[in-house]
Amino acid sequence: MRKISLCVIVLALMAAACAPETVSEARIETVDGVEWIHNPASPRFPERSLSLEEDFVLEGRGEDGTMALFQPSRFLIGPDGEFYVLDFEDQAVKVFDSTGVFLRSFGGKGEGPGEFQNVIDMDVLSDGRFIFLDTATRRTSFFNNEGTFLNSHQWRGFRMDILLSGPDYYIVDETVFMQPPRYTVKKVDLLGGEVSSFGEFTPLGLRIVREGDMTYSLVIPALPSSKFASDPGRQRLYHLSLIHI
Repeated sequence: MRKISLCVIVLALMAAACAPETVSEARIETVDGVEWIHNPASPRFPERSLSLEEDFVLEGRGEDGTMALFQPSRFLIGPDGEFYVLDFEDQAVKVFDSTGVFLRSFGGKGEGPGEFQNVIDMDVLSDGRFIFLDTATRRTSFFNNEGTFLNSHQWRGFRMDILLSGPDYYIVDETVFMQPPRYTVKKVDLLGGEVSSFGEFTPLGLRIVREGDMTYSLVIPALPSSKFASDPGRQRLYHLSLIHI
């Protein structure tokens, strides 16, 4: 039986009531105009600890004993408190109740309406609809919370992440593999029309390596790239420029 353990993180923070102790500091080095931060060998706050406590388990099989989960990847919690888990193996969305019991599934592998080939990201809109990005079919699909397919639209380029979503739009990153690649962030309406653009940013530097029938993508170190995140209230979009080491 395959299970997904969802854990509640408990931070056990011990107040430092004693006199301050000597700790090693991070070392900052500037090389060719780039700041490198070297972490100390010992932790800065050794008295702090992290413990994990199991909250509940999503059962890997349905009530009839059939396998429900094969290769779970992304998941999210819907407005009804149910868990929606994307199963990469069969490209289906598996739904579990708030106690971890398998309820139903929707989607599935295929190229027809409401089917997927390679879902890379998913999100839930403010009205309860679910949105899925499929990089293989270059298609955005919408479902209601019961798993009924609603509509879809196509796009060009390569979209990886739903960065932010609202009642009538979603914001995505899009890469066009030119020389050099173009990496943009766009606000798109729910019919696929581009509303606005946030401009161009620095794409992740990748090197494609082919060995026989296998193809690998490796991150090129020391090249800057852009990362994005939204705030908990999903009102702001933050941009971070970083270097992979």
